[in-house]
Amino acid sequence: MTHMGTPGAGPTTGIRRLAPSGRWLAALLLAVTTAGCAPINEGPILRKPPTGLAYTSTVQSARAPLPHRARLRQVAYLKPGGTDWTTSVIITEYSGAATRDEIQEARDEYARRYTSQGYGEVESLSIGGRDAWGWFETQRDGERVTSLGYTGVVPWGDRTFSIEVGSRDPRLHDGAFLRGVAMSFTVATQTTYDAWILMASGLILAGILWLALRAQQSGHQPRHDTVDRLLGR
Repeated sequence: MTHMGTPGAGPTTGIRRLAPSGRWLAALLLAVTTAGCAPINEGPILRKPPTGLAYTSTVQSARAPLPHRARLRQVAYLKPGGTDWTTSVIITEYSGAATRDEIQEARDEYARRYTSQGYGEVESLSIGGRDAWGWFETQRDGERVTSLGYTGVVPWGDRTFSIEVGSRDPRLHDGAFLRGVAMSFTVATQTTYDAWILMASGLILAGILWLALRAQQSGHQPRHDTVDRLLGR
């Protein structure tokens, strides 16, 4: 007869049996490995979004950095509730791969049309390990900067993405910070998340082994009893 185990037993039962020195690592390992079952945001995302902003796919802006290219979708990072646009990030996906000349022409067209806003020069950068281009946009009240933004545009296979990072919060009027947010863009897939979970799990398991070796070297317990003591056996 096959032994079916104790009813209600599961991963948390094993965690309760661990000694305190290893229990927190086991709990963290369980949380990381089960995270793959939770809903994830596949597609265009930021690895480093501004603090306090939440991902949303229900957004549509009046204009986009590439006005003559067909839009496929837009997502954004906004304050929860979607009504506070003090700081925002809008990501637009377009059909086809844009060229540097097209990006320059789109920026120049907006600069001619919206003269109350300052447009910086187009600069080269790297986003997701790919060639990309970007520029700063500034709004002023006299000498005071009221809004600072950075727009990055990156061709990604047979698609192009624009990342518009903007803020009216003076504390975030830092060009390097805004550019860094745009440069944290990537297109996430299930494979991406699986790799992150696998790497984190490996690091946590290494931590458990390190605790075991450290306990062995302490000399307070016989060597043959060290692992059993760590596991609470």
